[in-house]
Amino acid sequence: MNKKSRVIITYGRSLMALMMAQSLHRRGVRVIGCDSIDMTVLSFSKAVHSMERYHEPSDDEDAFIDDLVKIAKKHSVDDGGDYILMPAFKDAKIIAQYKDRFEGLITVSVPDFNIIDSVDPKDHFFETAQDLNAAVPKTWVLSSKDEAKKFSKKAQYPLFIKPPNEVGGHGISKVDKAEDFMDAYEKANAYEGTPMAQEAAPGDDYCYCALYDHGELKASMVYKNVKKFPQISGAGVMRETIDASLFDPLARQLMKPLKWHGVVEIDFMWDGLKDSQPLMIEVNPRFWAGLDHSVRSGVDFPWLLYQLYTGRDVDQSTAEVGYQSRLPIFPALADLQTFFDKSIHLEALSEGWPDVVGAFKAGQWSEGVAAFKDALAETTDFKQGYKALKAALKSTQNAEPLDMHKDDPFIGLGVFFVLGYLLRYGALPPELE
Repeated sequence: MNKKSRVIITYGRSLMALMMAQSLHRRGVRVIGCDSIDMTVLSFSKAVHSMERYHEPSDDEDAFIDDLVKIAKKHSVDDGGDYILMPAFKDAKIIAQYKDRFEGLITVSVPDFNIIDSVDPKDHFFETAQDLNAAVPKTWVLSSKDEAKKFSKKAQYPLFIKPPNEVGGHGISKVDKAEDFMDAYEKANAYEGTPMAQEAAPGDDYCYCALYDHGELKASMVYKNVKKFPQISGAGVMRETIDASLFDPLARQLMKPLKWHGVVEIDFMWDGLKDSQPLMIEVNPRFWAGLDHSVRSGVDFPWLLYQLYTGRDVDQSTAEVGYQSRLPIFPALADLQTFFDKSIHLEALSEGWPDVVGAFKAGQWSEGVAAFKDALAETTDFKQGYKALKAALKSTQNAEPLDMHKDDPFIGLGVFFVLGYLLRYGALPPELE
């Protein structure tokens, strides 16, 4: 590996970005992390050489892209090394739309925008899937309130009402009778895009994760969400790897004609019966919440994606069927939520965050602890916070830990902030949704 090779990773607050950074760092790649906020998991990781800030993409796409171009120019070195921009989350589609801004500067490791747009948002996906005779549930786009009312009277139940652009179950309702249809429609209509009605596919959800080279499958694995949080339409918090052979040909029927180039995650519903066919319900043109599970199952997708976009041969990888993992923090959610709701003033903590990060990464433990205490001093008692965190960790001691390597000891503080922020404001991380 050329030690001069560099990768810019976006959305540095996420555990996906952490897995990507650690994967590439282990192979000698220099990692530059980015986000619109300071307090991130990557800001503490030894796998990251430097951190940069950009405008929040959901607020101003043009400013976000302008900032990314500046960051790419700042870290550009004419030394012959590989130079890759690797989005970690939903910003992948935005970056794909502005690929031309990065030409000649850095390689962007996402499919072209028109290909992504054919499967994202959900209404585009179902149109494309139906055109390609791919295995999907019957789906109807409800373009107006009057159309929704007419449809509700002739529909067969149960079915789901969904907004096309949301993740994590936001706006989705299961409807068992016509009387409840319009309430579910109005709920979905509050989100961006035209609501859809979809027949209820039987079974459980399965996550198909893959890497394609212009439509040719290079690597895949499938995991089942054994447990979810929240239990209805929530994210997977306990996962198990299963055999991907049943899913590969179904996904290929969609990916091959699209000439997909990069990573992809496809949500399937399946009842587990060998004589039944899994049905695709959503395509995510990016990395996925269970990336840590995929990597620890034996398929290191960040490294494989790097190999693909640098013209190397992609390693052959086989997932360990039956492997299980879970997110260890979730059994302690109730205790942590109470603590953060009542005690933490995150805006005050944010102001002192650079001092906290700098002290810990410099190995100045006493200064780091002091800075952390000072940041919390206005709104909470440090001993109370430590007691709550200790209790939460104890309750998860038998769980499979997140992939926090022994040589990357400080990232737990970044995780602490991420969970605290989300619990304080009553939402799970978008990447877990």
